[in-house]
Amino acid sequence: MWTFRRFYCIIYEAGALRAARNPAREARALNILICTTRMGIGGAETHVLTLARELKRLGHRVEAASSGGILARKLKESGIPHTVLPLDRRDPVSVSVSRRGLLRLARMMRADIVHAHGRIPAFICGTLSHRAGFPPCVTTAHGFYDPVPPAGPLTFWGKRTVAVSEELAGWLAGNYRLKSGSIDVIKNGVEIPEQMAAGHGGGMFSVAAAMRLDRDNEKAAVLLIDAVFDLKNTHPGKDIRLTLAGCGDAEGDIRKHALARSLAAARGMRPDIAFAGGTAETGMLLREADVFAGSSRSAVEAAAAGLPVILLSGSGDCGGILCEENAGEAERSNLIPRASGASLLSSLSLLLEDGEARKAAGEFARRLAKEHHDIKDTAARTVRVYRRVADECRPGILLCGYFGARNAGDDATLAAAAEHLRESFPAAEIFAVARGGKKTAGIPCGVVPVRRLSPFAVRDAMKKSRLFVLCGGSLLQNRTSTRSLVYYSWLFGAAGRYGCRRMIRGGGLGPLDGERAKKTAAKIVASADAAGFRDRESLALAEELSGTAGGEKDRFYLSADAALLTRPEPLPEGALPAGEAYIAVSARELTGAGRRGNLEFAEEIAAAVSETARGRPGCTTVWFTMSPEDRGVCAAGAAASGGVLLEGLTPGQIMTLAAGAEAVAAVRLHAALLAAAAGTPAVCVSYDPKVSSFAKEAGLPCAEPGPGLARRLAAAARDLPPRASLRERTAALSLRLSADLEAEERLYRME
Repeated sequence: MWTFRRFYCIIYEAGALRAARNPAREARALNILICTTRMGIGGAETHVLTLARELKRLGHRVEAASSGGILARKLKESGIPHTVLPLDRRDPVSVSVSRRGLLRLARMMRADIVHAHGRIPAFICGTLSHRAGFPPCVTTAHGFYDPVPPAGPLTFWGKRTVAVSEELAGWLAGNYRLKSGSIDVIKNGVEIPEQMAAGHGGGMFSVAAAMRLDRDNEKAAVLLIDAVFDLKNTHPGKDIRLTLAGCGDAEGDIRKHALARSLAAARGMRPDIAFAGGTAETGMLLREADVFAGSSRSAVEAAAAGLPVILLSGSGDCGGILCEENAGEAERSNLIPRASGASLLSSLSLLLEDGEARKAAGEFARRLAKEHHDIKDTAARTVRVYRRVADECRPGILLCGYFGARNAGDDATLAAAAEHLRESFPAAEIFAVARGGKKTAGIPCGVVPVRRLSPFAVRDAMKKSRLFVLCGGSLLQNRTSTRSLVYYSWLFGAAGRYGCRRMIRGGGLGPLDGERAKKTAAKIVASADAAGFRDRESLALAEELSGTAGGEKDRFYLSADAALLTRPEPLPEGALPAGEAYIAVSARELTGAGRRGNLEFAEEIAAAVSETARGRPGCTTVWFTMSPEDRGVCAAGAAASGGVLLEGLTPGQIMTLAAGAEAVAAVRLHAALLAAAAGTPAVCVSYDPKVSSFAKEAGLPCAEPGPGLARRLAAAARDLPPRASLRERTAALSLRLSADLEAEERLYRME
């Protein structure tokens, strides 16, 4: 058993040291799987490429799946793995292959979210939504999908739907009956070039357009060709060129139309018509253009390059030059005009004749793109949607402390914290990292224990949890154990890597011996989203450490141990001598004192307690254990003082015992804390700084262990505070718990 535990401690220590050497691992990076129909030429495909690049630049792990295409190579060149799956086909065999492939990818990369672009990939994600290991799905609607059967009812929209325009969001809500609250409007984002397009120069007026040359856009392409020929007729001395980028099933007919117009025109009245074909590189096309005609994402890319944009829909509707007057309506419809509000020829003529108007239109278009279509903003908003969906699918809360060791103090902290969490978040599943397995003692009903020495169990609990809470005891110290600090450091870092929000609740900090321990603690404190400390010394140390680790002081606050909320429970029948007054005593062994030293320690406490009891006629002593390891010293003390020994009491029973006592002598921190919560004054033995810190906070007398303890303890017992004064101090301490409750609410609700 020792070898087994030591093995895991070595693993945890190595993990903590690696995390310390690589701070980037502490970032809350997401594993994102993007799937789309194909990665050919098109607005949706270009959006996937640009978004994936930006997500990777933000530090997230991104993988993509599609049926392939020219842009798939661009993904791989950007360091984004791409898997070819038949996501563009609807036949049962292809769907089955795609299902297996997406499920395998999601499990292998441990995806936090799947983002589907396109109806077929979204449908396949829908069939996998209830499979184990398949993450929640977000879908993006790039267009107006037909809602009629059979495809309409089979459309899957995931946990949340992203629409690229307000108009599309309203259409989805009306035609697919999606709740408006489940739709996020995130406009198309593009990379903003550092410099504006320079234009063709040389006296030539260059018009560019990029669109799919299919039947849906055939009318727009024909109208644009005709407008360029008419522009040449009205400006015969001007060199005019149209470059049309794109491909599709109507490309042949469009080329024939351009050739027919060219043959019909006189030799000097023919503009230069060039077909660029399907290309993934539109940068050169835009850099050499003076004007762009088009809509949707291609219009946004042209605007970002600083080109004047003439809004032209695939059906041939012209919205005129993009300007301040029509920008609002254009933005609402994703830069797609819904009616011909202007003449295409007159818009081209104005931009050809008036250089100042052309410059102003280009500057406005670029400014609009920067404000509303920067890919950095688009990616940031998309990540917020990812996190919201991932968190909604992770309702758990993971509590971490020294639980399950049959220590009444830690059990009291866990029980009180879990009870509050159940009241505040009834839908949350509460986990607790504990010493044992499913049958761990001291774990409250409704709390799922997680075996602390099982990395796999801890990982699974973190993946199901939204909030990670380090609570109970002085966990961040290395005076009693270096391995403890290393373990909790690893645990805190792992929670961050799995996307949990992290907080410290009513904890103590220190003592920390050595610079290495201080750096480890500083790393934990600085990475906490909120940190409440139960005494001013710990708070001051946290602020000092965070100053060296880059923390923010406003995240730290004074808190209290949740065990103050413990509720009394009846004692076992016959546990106390009938009708006798008593002094309750809690003792523990001193680290490093040895058997003889602890026996002398128990005898000194017994002598001091017996002297105090003699001053109160009819008073006896009741010794109680807070942990099984206390039995030896408590039994020795009970024998030396002629008192009663009680074992195995619950935190509520200890509180009842303390409430009925004349006074409490406490070596254990939580014995003093439960006594204060019960309104009974206690004298503390400060074997650890945490005990003296609490005594100072509660206004309790404290005696240092060592030679002459009996004399000091008896003297301190004469300075016990009045019960009324103690209740006031305890009430003030309990009020600090509201800061913890507010922090939990804020972090769990993602506010």
